[in-house]
Amino acid sequence: MTAQPGGPAATGNVRAPEVAPRPASDSITAERSGPPVVTDSTPPSAKHRHRRRRRALRAGRGLVQLVTWGAVVGLVVAWAFTLRPVAFGGPATFVGVHGSSMLPTLRSGDLVVMHRAATYRVGDVVVYRVPAGQPGAGHLVVHRIAGRRADGAFVMRGDNNSYDDVWHPRPTDVEGRLWARLPGVATAVGRLARPEWFAGAVGLLALVVLGIPSARRSGSPSDSTDSDSTDSDSTDSDSQPAPSADDASLHLGDAGGGVVERPADDHLGRDPEARRAVDLLDDRPADDLDSAG
Repeated sequence: MTAQPGGPAATGNVRAPEVAPRPASDSITAERSGPPVVTDSTPPSAKHRHRRRRRALRAGRGLVQLVTWGAVVGLVVAWAFTLRPVAFGGPATFVGVHGSSMLPTLRSGDLVVMHRAATYRVGDVVVYRVPAGQPGAGHLVVHRIAGRRADGAFVMRGDNNSYDDVWHPRPTDVEGRLWARLPGVATAVGRLARPEWFAGAVGLLALVVLGIPSARRSGSPSDSTDSDSTDSDSTDSDSQPAPSADDASLHLGDAGGGVVERPADDHLGRDPEARRAVDLLDDRPADDLDSAG
């Protein structure tokens, strides 16, 4: 009675089947013909640096947006308290200076910003409206308060004049006290009122508005994309598996060329059969090589 290896005892003359040993070359071929194993050979330190860089870029963009919105809000608040016109419930009146009566304090073409005040004193530069019933009623005049009459009306005079104004406005006629002077701005605004200057300003504004999104699209995201592609390229090149002897191929030239490209010597050295096949092909004439292709 013979016992079968790895199984229960059997009765009778039962003989275990003989299994022929598989040649070593078959096992090598099977191992070589398997799918290549692609591994990511990027160093962990490089991955960490890349992630830190992306996080830093995102944090930087968030900080820039926060600062930008903060600046916008601050400008809006400042405008509301300092430059909002009286027509919109603000304290500011804007007046363009014409003439030379206020030299050297104010010059023709300057834009002055006037703020309303509860009281006005002698020496203040104010803008007042010519009282009704007087010549030039309704016009705005920028002069300095030179005195006050007994009836409460102001005595006005230009800094470059040697005589008082013929008008005597009351506090209710005063639009505001000088708060800021913008040299030459009134001249620039007057030019913008002309059609050719207005059209040019609108075109320039359109270019600026259209150019901001383009600059954002071509900014830091492209840099991060380039860095990502560079890292992926390096990873792909590093992760390519080394060619084996089975992958070695013979490239036959075009008709009449008779060129044989030998595989690399280091790969042929591992497989004597491949080396012998190449040596036999080298001994064949060029015509045979062309027909073999």
